[in-house]
Amino acid sequence: MKNGQVTGIRESRTEMNSLSGNAVHSLYLDDEKGVWAGTYFGGMNRISLSPQNFSVYKPEGEGFDVNVVREICTDNQGNLWVGAEDGGLYLFDREKEKLQSANISWGGNPPPFNVQALMPVGDELWVSSMMNGIYMIDTRTMQLKKRLTKTNKTSVGMAIGFNSMCEQDSTIFLSSAGNGIYIYNEEDESFNLMSETAGIYTHHLYPDRHGNVWLTTFDKGLWKIQKKQGKWMAEQTPFSYKSTTVVIEDSWGYYWVGTDLHGAMCYNDKTGNTEQLMASERLSHQSVNTIVEDRHHRLWFGTFDGLYSYNLEKKVVNRSGIQNGLPSEYLNYSAGCLDKDGSVYMGTYKGLLHFDPTAFFLSRERLTPYFIALEVNGTPVLPGDSTHLLDETLFLTKELNLKHDQNTFSLTYAVGSYRNGTVVWYRYRLNPDEPWVMTDNAQTIQLTNLSTGKYKITLQASYNPDVWEGSTASIYVTVAPPAWLSPGAILSYVMGIVLTVVFAMSIINQGGKKFTRLREKKRRAMQAS
Repeated sequence: MKNGQVTGIRESRTEMNSLSGNAVHSLYLDDEKGVWAGTYFGGMNRISLSPQNFSVYKPEGEGFDVNVVREICTDNQGNLWVGAEDGGLYLFDREKEKLQSANISWGGNPPPFNVQALMPVGDELWVSSMMNGIYMIDTRTMQLKKRLTKTNKTSVGMAIGFNSMCEQDSTIFLSSAGNGIYIYNEEDESFNLMSETAGIYTHHLYPDRHGNVWLTTFDKGLWKIQKKQGKWMAEQTPFSYKSTTVVIEDSWGYYWVGTDLHGAMCYNDKTGNTEQLMASERLSHQSVNTIVEDRHHRLWFGTFDGLYSYNLEKKVVNRSGIQNGLPSEYLNYSAGCLDKDGSVYMGTYKGLLHFDPTAFFLSRERLTPYFIALEVNGTPVLPGDSTHLLDETLFLTKELNLKHDQNTFSLTYAVGSYRNGTVVWYRYRLNPDEPWVMTDNAQTIQLTNLSTGKYKITLQASYNPDVWEGSTASIYVTVAPPAWLSPGAILSYVMGIVLTVVFAMSIINQGGKKFTRLREKKRRAMQAS
């Protein structure tokens, strides 16, 4: 409405998050700024009109077809630099919100292509490319100062192909994918291999606040480089998993390590203990490629399954995918940066991702949950079916009467909310005097071999696990005893016992009277004699 432009939302076989059919016959606007589109062939779709929390940028200009963003960093002048694997070096203009090719005077050298690493060093920017060596750029004059293509200037020097760089205590470290760690010697412009790291396939170098350098590897776990007696030494840590991808130190001094297919792990350098992050079952099985901590003590994990955030204080995990505005759920290795204004940039396989972490704060919106489906002994129960358990749909059912052999069942539930990228927390209890059981984004209460009795199952939902203010859903469940334990059966057992006792007492009484008569007859006979 502002500029008169029209955006088309269409079906696409190549895009997962597209319309399921172009023949749209009906539209409906819900209370959460979502449009429901009924299609002729593709069923129902929901299109969110809520403001997107993500911005995506690609290089502008003719001939550009750059997608895979590999490295992001800021220099001393506040410039935001972006390196692409399928392109070269770019600068992001924050005011114009444009990603443009870096206008550098290359001095007759070919510009870098397939950028693997970026590192600001004073007023220089070091750029490592896959095939063209290392470029040292003066960020004040935007001119190339130096280019190095071999590990040293002699004939035995190896071609440079570094995939990660960092500076610690005025020492520059560079990692080669399969050749270990090198230290740069500025005097003779050479790169010297740390012998203890020879042959190690490295992923990421990270300088911490304590003068150490951390190294993640393909199959050798987590390494620590530190100065001992004036010499840099590298040694493997007792970190418990071998395939590591990225590492950072959080505000409390713990080290968070991304792994291949085992999510994120927290490493305590003082004790050597490793603890896997289990706040989200889904995250614990992902490859974590990038980790950024924002100013609000939340970690952002870039994975091959979208973007996850973890609140270090509240222990809450949220996930965002393409349905939430991500251009791709593939976020690249070591491609993350916290900007000077507190915003986060991450590299994806389809451009540069930017977002403001404050847009993801936990909501206090009140939610109303509903019971929507019932399964008994693993079989779905429908209204009016042969089980005769439901006369109408479950969310209208207030009471459920189960037989003794139907005491294993599940209740599926949901909330009428579509807030994108936000985890809904649930808690339930079987009776008002019992403790709550809390789950994150689970959708089923599974009860097995429930004892005979009456229960009031109560369910509540919230975006914030510390604040439970929404309405509750309740259903009364009665599990009947088996026939031989029913009240009628127990009454018959009692009556039988009573009658048996009465009968026995009657027999005993008659026997006592007979014995008395015999004894009296005998006494009389003795007197007569």
